[in-house]
Amino acid sequence: MKRNNVFKMFAAVAVFAIIGVNQAFAQNENYVYKDELINNVLTSRTILKRDNKNASFTQYMKKDYTYDEFDRIKTQCVSRWNSSEDRWDKSLSYTYSYEDGLYSIELSRHIQNPYDLVLKRERSVYTIDDSRNLLLSQRYEWDRKNRDWILINELMIDSVPLLGEIIDKQ
Repeated sequence: MKRNNVFKMFAAVAVFAIIGVNQAFAQNENYVYKDELINNVLTSRTILKRDNKNASFTQYMKKDYTYDEFDRIKTQCVSRWNSSEDRWDKSLSYTYSYEDGLYSIELSRHIQNPYDLVLKRERSVYTIDDSRNLLLSQRYEWDRKNRDWILINELMIDSVPLLGEIIDKQ
């Protein structure tokens, strides 16, 4: 029973880390947000970071969003500013899928290689139900030889409430 509780807590913390990154930026005065909206829908957010040396703001991070036909988020791509190359380098991508009362969040981490291609190097998939309970966590790594994803870790969970329900119960 204790082991099961540890796994549940680990899974909840993993999801909290993904969701909580945005909250960390929101409370810091050293960041400015530049949003791009189309028909009142957020399509891109550029985050500028305060440069303490000359009291100006420089490009730091960019998030691009796409939506499905029901106006649900479909993808979120996170890029970091590469000042030496004067370009955005893709670092993370989130892909959201919705099916029969469940939704999945796929997180992929990217690396730049010497040939200027963005390659996925790590992938995590979280399955959540309509009540915001975490049901499944899967972690994959890329197998270069077979050119396919290999499941490294899979954690099936009875039901773990996400942050909102954990706070309500305390």
